[in-house]
Amino acid sequence: MCHLGFIGKRVLVSARTPNAGARLSVQASLSNIVQKDLRLLKINPKRSLGQNFVTSEKVLQQIVASANIKKGDKILEIGPGLGSLTDCLLHCGASVLAVEKDDVLYKHLQAKFSEEPAVSLIHSDILLLRDIKQILDDFRGGTGESSVRVVANIPYNITSGVLLHC
Repeated sequence: MCHLGFIGKRVLVSARTPNAGARLSVQASLSNIVQKDLRLLKINPKRSLGQNFVTSEKVLQQIVASANIKKGDKILEIGPGLGSLTDCLLHCGASVLAVEKDDVLYKHLQAKFSEEPAVSLIHSDILLLRDIKQILDDFRGGTGESSVRVVANIPYNITSGVLLHC
């Protein structure tokens, strides 16, 4: 299982479980980083987009652990926001196709992952992507042999639509 910790703005995964004191300081650090990034980007979560930002290392750990990410996995992340979960997925060895609707967050993600070849970004509303099957096939490598899994902190107001669309 992956155990997460924040150093600076990058998520690191370690094989050992941090002690309780370290875990508390990590959660505070993640919360502080998210709040700082939101202030710098002048973002207030938009209710219309169902935006919510993960501020708990424990929640990220649960998402990654439940997905059982392995090196080489292909992941579709819907609404990556600030990219905290994206960082975790990358560190576990996954390739990530991230679809972000918000203009400011998309630009932030472009800058953050500009040097990361394992991240592909799409600036769109996932529910409006008419050619999603082709996009996922291309992301898979066109072979149809490997699957693409959805691992995301999906905005709550689109969950049903995503299940029907993807």
